[in-house]
Amino acid sequence: MNKLVERLRSRRPRRPRKHGTQSVHKQCPTDTRAQVFTYQEQLDQDGSHFRLLRILPRKSWLRKGHRENSSEVHCELFHANLDDRPSYKALSYTWGSESDPNHTIYLNGYQFLVRENLWNALRRFQSDNIELVIWIDAICINQTSDIERNHQVANMKMIYEQATEVVVWLGLTYEESDLAIQLVQELYQHRESTEWIMERFSKPDMKQKLQSIAKLFSRDYWWRIWIVQELTIARKIVFYCGKSSLDAKSLYAVQQLFHRIAKFDGFPKDLLVDVLQRNSNARSYLLHYGILSIYHWKQNLVSTKPSFYNCLLHHYHRESSDPRDMIYGLAALANQTSKYEVEVDYKLSTRDVFTNFAKLEIETSKKLDIITRVYPGTNTHELPSWVPDWSNTTTAWSHIFLYDISFPQFRFSSAGETRAVVYLSADRIAFKGVKIGSIELLGLESGMENGRDEPNGTLALFKLWELVTRIGKTSSADLEALVRVLVFDRAVEENLGMRTKSELLLGILGYLGLVFSDSKLIEAKTSILLSYWKSFLVLQKKDNTTMEESFVEAEAKAVMEAWLVFILNRFWDRRFFISTSKAMGLASEEVVEGDLICIPLGCCHPVILRKVEDHYINLGEAYVDGYMYGEAMEMLERGELKLEEFELR
Repeated sequence: MNKLVERLRSRRPRRPRKHGTQSVHKQCPTDTRAQVFTYQEQLDQDGSHFRLLRILPRKSWLRKGHRENSSEVHCELFHANLDDRPSYKALSYTWGSESDPNHTIYLNGYQFLVRENLWNALRRFQSDNIELVIWIDAICINQTSDIERNHQVANMKMIYEQATEVVVWLGLTYEESDLAIQLVQELYQHRESTEWIMERFSKPDMKQKLQSIAKLFSRDYWWRIWIVQELTIARKIVFYCGKSSLDAKSLYAVQQLFHRIAKFDGFPKDLLVDVLQRNSNARSYLLHYGILSIYHWKQNLVSTKPSFYNCLLHHYHRESSDPRDMIYGLAALANQTSKYEVEVDYKLSTRDVFTNFAKLEIETSKKLDIITRVYPGTNTHELPSWVPDWSNTTTAWSHIFLYDISFPQFRFSSAGETRAVVYLSADRIAFKGVKIGSIELLGLESGMENGRDEPNGTLALFKLWELVTRIGKTSSADLEALVRVLVFDRAVEENLGMRTKSELLLGILGYLGLVFSDSKLIEAKTSILLSYWKSFLVLQKKDNTTMEESFVEAEAKAVMEAWLVFILNRFWDRRFFISTSKAMGLASEEVVEGDLICIPLGCCHPVILRKVEDHYINLGEAYVDGYMYGEAMEMLERGELKLEEFELR
């Protein structure tokens, strides 16, 4: 049971001779410090030329007559060549918002503005006596030159690969981050001692310190798209947070320890659950985020060699200050494993970058899966309706698509093994597919704020139950279909426990009845549901006669609570419908009665289309019970459906 619950819970003094390089500008005297730094020498765009930053020790510039101000940061910027294998470190950090305060540093004696997070990092890494040579994108790349950005971004993989160390700046000390790093260091030191760990987890400060690690993993840094490349290819990684530091291997080992604990591997119980109790969010951060997610991705990159599109599916929940970097930030890695390459070009608009990528993916894969990642209602870049907006991070975090690439076993195949028949032109595509009906009856909007809004979610599910009973969809087959829709047909063998699929589906429905009853909703309308719950408990107790009945019931409720969370996280921004072919389904809140349900050839899911004059617009994917595993293609072969052409704009 515990394994099932886990699956369900489950996004720098100056020595140029050492580098064989020359400074970009001569060091200027004190009286020029009011002048602003400019990039006067362009980098060679054909080779491996780049710039490096030398952070000068405090005492070196004090000796040169500058006023004594410990908060000033003085640096030198100089050209280098990757082919010469210079020794340097590379910084990985968050840029922050354009609204963040700017601070002045002195670059070759001239003023240069940096955002606050970088300012804090520079001050942290500035030494009293020792220079630091480091690569920092915001300084070492002329951000006002698209030509230079194109060239340097294309070289960033090599820059991070050749760095002696990738220095990660997580930010200043706050939210007890010192406690977090202290605990990681303790656990790493004693990671092989089960007895010591059991004793440590029993201490009263353990909950506070575990939560501090979870908070550290929730910082903005971890959601940057660029860290995928920067950390995947790094030779050595060291994390810095305020005055504390921690190497990546220690952090990874401790997160592996957390996994051993959660899987009862050498431990009699899940100590994380015991200590964190109902704080499942903190537990999830400890088990699935931080450096562990990057290391797992690195293993996946080597073992599966994913396409560019699949790389994006792994990381679409991440963020970038420039929307185009959702594509460009993965290019150096994804271009190596994909059948096509994306060229970095900052002269293109976000609309062009996203549209060109969609075309490239469709043309190369001969699949239309990418059009299922459209989330209607948000289109900040005026994209065609068949092009996903990869910059929509709010959607990425709140909306859960039908397919999660982390669980490939749950991939649907509505169009079977067919290949797309598609014609691309400018902002339009025309494809062939089958119409499997239209939306005939539409349920109410959920009224939920998000997937965690359980009170409104309970009410919304109750109203759905009222709708189902009102239209007479109360046979066992109908009710099983209803629950299949709500759980996206995830009630498969690995999630069944000792129950048959039918028993589990009706058990889930029964538990909804229990939730409705506890919420004091109309009891007469929930009696049939409560009977299913009682039947489920009888089966569970019968299969667990050596356990106390109260324990069996508590375990059953824990499993069902996980299913309820699963349902609410997917139901909150979708609407239930019944099609003209009498199939039940879930689709975007934007759909209306009369919208067309179509399965394009070469597409993993059905999509909802709306006729607008002489073309259609795409309203995103839909779960349609009875049409998720190639059934429509079989009907096409039997002549029960016909192939039609649809144009999307």
